[in-house]
Amino acid sequence: MVNIVCAATSFEANACSRGFKKVPSFKILQTGMGPERATRALRNELSRLPYGTVQMVISSGFAGSLSNEIKVGEWVCASDLWLRKDQKNHQKLEQVLFQNALANWNAPFQIRSVPILSLDEIQNTPFDPLPDDRPWCVDMESAFLAKVCREYEIPFAVLRMISDSPEKPIPAFISQFANSPIESIISALQNPAESTSFVFRSAGQTRRMQRDWEELSFTMSDF
Repeated sequence: MVNIVCAATSFEANACSRGFKKVPSFKILQTGMGPERATRALRNELSRLPYGTVQMVISSGFAGSLSNEIKVGEWVCASDLWLRKDQKNHQKLEQVLFQNALANWNAPFQIRSVPILSLDEIQNTPFDPLPDDRPWCVDMESAFLAKVCREYEIPFAVLRMISDSPEKPIPAFISQFANSPIESIISALQNPAESTSFVFRSAGQTRRMQRDWEELSFTMSDF
């Protein structure tokens, strides 16, 4: 049996890979950023593996917090997953087979269970009203990966580290990167102080993710 850990970027995938280097039952899949790339990568990977050999899929990497209640550096899992239908409406993803083993998992540090909204773009502007007043988080892949797992009837989980919040937002140029890399680079060059600060902050967060996954992986070896 194998567990697949999905991470969008090479930085996130490398951090996960190093964290799981002593746990061979976990395979790291770098999916690429965004819904389309993530969906395609996971579906291709599952189609290559014999039916029934994948025990669990985990969506990992970074996520953004929409509430100052959840701080940068904290870890979150998904209590429920949502998709944005339009600017003011959100749809809960139903019939997700969440990995029940995580409910009784004795993790080495606190992991907050929160609603996660998956978007098709990076958003660093004030957010539209959400369905309720819980502390929400956002990413670009989890709900779309969960839809693939639902098709294959594979248990799914989200374990992500918070990289930004209203108190510590991502720079504006990062929100351009997925769709317009060249414009993003130009914007970064026009704001060297902000760009340098973000690079150092991101490097520190990536190292922290690797260390945390090393701790987490030892407690997940029986999954």
